[in-house]
Amino acid sequence: MRILWNPTQLTCNLTIGDWPAVEGIQKITGFSRGWHHWNSIRLGYNRSENTNFVRLFLYAYVKGKRNEQLITTVKVGTKVDVELSFKHHVFAAIIRGKFGQYSKVEYAPIYFPIGYQLFPYAEIDGTEKRTPFNPDIRDLVVR
Repeated sequence: MRILWNPTQLTCNLTIGDWPAVEGIQKITGFSRGWHHWNSIRLGYNRSENTNFVRLFLYAYVKGKRNEQLITTVKVGTKVDVELSFKHHVFAAIIRGKFGQYSKVEYAPIYFPIGYQLFPYAEIDGTEKRTPFNPDIRDLVVR
């Protein structure tokens, strides 16, 4: 766990991998403002069988409620720039690449000054059994 004081932005470069097909959303990265299942923003993915595309999601916990929004669909092997932010009571996710820019936001009325970085995590569908997941994340910075 990496403790953060007043985190407002996470940026990184991500190469979309040939990750396993899953129905549930798997966590790529994120950060919390307090306990992660109470107030946090994350970038996640899921993917259908037999496709070369991955769906990227903003998913956030706001006052303990999980909210999910599809940001965009990206081809495997594509490099994207990721920005997750918390400003003025709003969690925002921006994905940029050669294909353009896509974003989603989620209102977060309550927050805490202390948080922590959230690391990749994946489970086998229909279970709570963790499975290895090591996305190619580079130049990650949390401010």
